[in-house]
Amino acid sequence: MGRRHLDGHEINYENLANLTKSNKQEEHDLHMSKLVNIGALMTDMANILDSLNDCDAPNALHAKVAICEKIIDIMNSVEV
Repeated sequence: MGRRHLDGHEINYENLANLTKSNKQEEHDLHMSKLVNIGALMTDMANILDSLNDCDAPNALHAKVAICEKIIDIMNSVEV
């Protein structure tokens, strides 16, 4: 099933195709895992923003702006 390469090693194209498919699946799984983690982080940040709405602390507005800026940074960095 293989073919001799110039250096004398045999190339098994079926194994090579399976390895490529496996690597792509692993890359996909890792990407999806990152997206799930980012989604959880965004949910946590949204919950913090919500709790700051009921807060009268003098720095609450500053904290809300900082969280919104971080959410925007995260959204801009995500590759889908």
